[in-house]
Amino acid sequence: MRRLVVVSLALLTLCAIVLPADARSSRRAPASEFKLESELLAKVPEVAEALETARTHASDADAWRRLGTVLSRRGAHDDALRALDIAVRLDERNADAWVDLGAALIRAEMLKDAIDALESALEVEPFHALAHYNLGLAHQARKHYDAAIREFKAALLLEPDLGDPVKNPAAAINPALPYVRLAVYLETTGATPSLFSEDLPDRNDEEEKDASRD
Repeated sequence: MRRLVVVSLALLTLCAIVLPADARSSRRAPASEFKLESELLAKVPEVAEALETARTHASDADAWRRLGTVLSRRGAHDDALRALDIAVRLDERNADAWVDLGAALIRAEMLKDAIDALESALEVEPFHALAHYNLGLAHQARKHYDAAIREFKAALLLEPDLGDPVKNPAAAINPALPYVRLAVYLETTGATPSLFSEDLPDRNDEEEKDASRD
């Protein structure tokens, strides 16, 4: 009897290990097999249009990007992640696809995977402002505040409007962004933004050279 219990526990442990892997691999299905989990959702005009476009242009990463983003914003996380997974498989050099996948993973509260996706976007396009911004959100959600502030600063140096509550309403409810906006303002007023300062000659050195010539 005891041996039977041990064997049963071993089988349960094996299932616990295997099932998550199977769940992850379900996102790797080819585009031709894509089908929404909810037939009702497929009838929503915006979703139906995006789905038809993706099916008609099955090799177009941007078509799958749009479908995934539409589904993610409607809370259909599993469907959204499958569509966006197709997008990044079709074009691994598409930084926007990685950014949209990262955003969908944040909405699905899969923060570690979101960070991986957003870092993939930055490998393709290091100065992608929205990738930095969303990476900041992912770090912030994981309470990695130093990393979050670093990414928010990079995002706002590249695209200041991301910190403007009028143009980005989500900024109004993020307690970190007022501090970041002030820090960016102090660093950039009358000076070269620190994000790029290592690539440019020091202003003081140039001024000293000019003075010596006089």
